[in-house]
Amino acid sequence: MRICPQCDKALVGLEYRGVEVDWCPVCKGLWLDRGELGILMRNDPAAETAIPLEPGLRSRRRCPSCGDRMREARVAGTPILLDVCPHGHGWWFDAGEVQAVINSVCDAEAVAALSDFYESVFGVELTQGG
Repeated sequence: MRICPQCDKALVGLEYRGVEVDWCPVCKGLWLDRGELGILMRNDPAAETAIPLEPGLRSRRRCPSCGDRMREARVAGTPILLDVCPHGHGWWFDAGEVQAVINSVCDAEAVAALSDFYESVFGVELTQGG
């Protein structure tokens, strides 16, 4: 069982088109294992490298996969600060950060794919500029 790096509650596994993501029903954060963001955006695990990250300080949060402390990473040119496992296990998105990333750096194809994912799994529509 994976534990939420934000509130220390159990994460819930949700499956969408063969991708299992981990979601916290308490704080609404989302953990995506390495490659899952790329698969959700473009059906290509490597696509997540298109999101430009600037490395930051060591985070207080721990990776749900390995338990090591994560690193903060700013989405380049934005105030968005994500938590990333230093061993490449995945990304932590606080509530609202997926929408913020979409608004900041995603093209129309990625917006459509991530919106479909969110609407199918959470019943919430994500839109660019929303």
